[in-house]
Amino acid sequence: MNERLWVRRFLILVWCAANVVLLVAISITSWRSAVEIIARVFDHAKTWDVSRWAGLLAPPVTWGFSYWTHLLDQARHGGGIRSRFARIGARQRFNVQESYVSAMMAKQRVLAAIALAMLVVVNRADTTSDTYRQVIVSVATVGFIASILVILTSLLCADYSHRFKWEEQMTEALLRKSLTLEVWSWHLLAMSLIWSVALIREWLSVVVNFGYGSLLWYYYFTSPVPAAADGVRPTGR
Repeated sequence: MNERLWVRRFLILVWCAANVVLLVAISITSWRSAVEIIARVFDHAKTWDVSRWAGLLAPPVTWGFSYWTHLLDQARHGGGIRSRFARIGARQRFNVQESYVSAMMAKQRVLAAIALAMLVVVNRADTTSDTYRQVIVSVATVGFIASILVILTSLLCADYSHRFKWEEQMTEALLRKSLTLEVWSWHLLAMSLIWSVALIREWLSVVVNFGYGSLLWYYYFTSPVPAAADGVRPTGR
């Protein structure tokens, strides 16, 4: 099939241009208030102690470390998920069975429900007297909303992968998009959740963030355990 790539490029350019026009129109009328808000945040940020900065920066640092882990694992064959995935043949890298896709969509619905519930909880926090809490609520709110939108798009890709009788390459392409979006939604949800913990105690969010990063390491570097000759799984010593 001869796909006309200019069509998709033209559509995305029109979409981006339309949103730029909207942003410019909004900035013309409200740029002064936006500048004042940013200046007030920076003034208050000068008084934040180390614990507050740690609570704010810990989640994106963990995301960056996770991304770097993927790259290093693939480049140096570290035995993690990404390097093992790269060793799978070019074909049939994804499980395209409908039962698996249904289970995947069920999990995605749970993630969307968690993000929506946390969005409601976070926005009920009292932020009237503390700029730091206002910043935390703002970044967590953006993260939760972005997570919901991304996971809904992932659900759409998974749904369409089996809604029609595609060729197998098309089904796999849709599932690949669904998985990529799901991973991004997961990170957005996790970061926003850890930011939300900072509303309770800043040091507690750092502890939770450390636990989350450690669990990511534990799941990511998974080595298959060979079965014993008699079929009994060997025990580690």
